[in-house]
Amino acid sequence: MQAALQANITAIQLTRVTADEGVARFWQKLGFEDGNQLFLPLKAGGRLAVTTMTRLLQ
Repeated sequence: MQAALQANITAIQLTRVTADEGVARFWQKLGFEDGNQLFLPLKAGGRLAVTTMTRLLQ
């Protein structure tokens, strides 16, 4: 995040697997907030739910 600020980046966004609550808690502790939920198609059929997370940098 320090490097991003030095490069004049004002926000970081990532995507996580929605069902993985441990990953959600990890990123939330670092100041990221949940955004939209999306569904990625799987090669074998079906879909994988993912959630975007964003942190604004100051």
